Amino acid sequence: MAIDIDQSHYNTGTATVAETDTIVTFQGAGTLGTEFRKGDQFGTHVGMPTRIAEIGPAIGLSASQILLAYPWLGPSQTEAPYEIQRVPFDLGYQQAINELLELLGGGILPGLAGLDGTGGDKGITLTGAGTAATFAQMAWARAMQGLVGAADKFPYLDSADTAALADLTETARTLLANADASGMQDTLGFSTFFKSLVDDATAGDVLTSLGFSTFFKSLVDDATAGDVLTSLGFSEFVKSLVDDANGSAVRSSIGAIAIEDTGRRLLQRFGPAELAGVSGITLTLPPEYAFFEIKIAGLYSDAGGTYSAYFGDDAQIYFGANEYQNEVLQTSNSTVISASFLASRLDVAIMASALGEFNADFSIYPGAVAGGRRPSLRHVSYQTPDRVDHFLGTRHGSLLPSIGRATRFQILFGGTLGSVGNISFWGVL
Repeated sequence: MAIDIDQSHYNTGTATVAETDTIVTFQGAGTLGTEFRKGDQFGTHVGMPTRIAEIGPAIGLSASQILLAYPWLGPSQTEAPYEIQRVPFDLGYQQAINELLELLGGGILPGLAGLDGTGGDKGITLTGAGTAATFAQMAWARAMQGLVGAADKFPYLDSADTAALADLTETARTLLANADASGMQDTLGFSTFFKSLVDDATAGDVLTSLGFSTFFKSLVDDATAGDVLTSLGFSEFVKSLVDDANGSAVRSSIGAIAIEDTGRRLLQRFGPAELAGVSGITLTLPPEYAFFEIKIAGLYSDAGGTYSAYFGDDAQIYFGANEYQNEVLQTSNSTVISASFLASRLDVAIMASALGEFNADFSIYPGAVAGGRRPSLRHVSYQTPDRVDHFLGTRHGSLLPSIGRATRFQILFGGTLGSVGNISFWGVL
């Protein structure tokens, strides 16, 4: 089919329109919006050109319908030939140009046209209806305009001519949104009582709200620590002690001599309440102490018998007959009973067989891994119920197998103790 490049109208398919109606429906006319446009004229086939106001779905019509700008004055037709006269584009452009020129001739555009931007770095301000002027734009303003915004940020000047962004969290914005200080305090979680402290006019009022006495408030007002001590009734001499730099200076001020630290520490003490009804105690031998001392005073056993002592480690207490090799130098009533023998225990009071009190003093050496030194009892003295004093020089225990340093020491009494007496357990560094 030949193409007619001079054809200025469109007539593909058929059209249906009723007299005085504004809607035209096409049949087989192709894509309406691409073949003709708003402003073209429908009806030149009957000499009644009518401008097309809208095409298709833009105003709720179907894709095969158009809306006429005026009611159709031609005859009604059903699926009959039609003709649409295309209007040249330059006619529409001319109208648009005329409207633009009218806009340019009024408003602020004439004022803007007369501005001189020489030198750059200028801003524009409106000075009245249709008038404008330029002003020098400051460096800090240009710096602000150059910032790139982001969530939870706000701009600020970080020098005379530069700007930056800082964090502004949701919490901070909530705080700033409060209308007054009280609202800010509520947002920060201040209690009603704490808010009342904030409202107090002076420090004295705060102290009063906190329940401080008048006397204590006077201490707060004292200018120096010396004034506080004076208010508290300290004498000048005691105040001078407070100024001493160390314990030695205090002892010098009061004329006292230094007390030497012997390294002796009370580790445990068992009184009548702790000992009543028990038949033995087990003591832990801390590793930081070189040896230990035990003082037994006024114990009473309901069954008499022998008071016995045993060493042990973390696993067990050693009782067996072959677990100790005892080398004994014992004196009883000044009678030497020296011997070297096997025994099942290190007896502290071999003769304590009758009912009555038992008193004793002895030291414990826990032994050492280095050099294979054995645990031992040393310098033991004890008094049996018959009021006879006994002394034991040194008694060693060689454990089989060797446990090196003993970590526990156990004392078994001849029976159940009564609620009298006490035992003191000391460690010596």
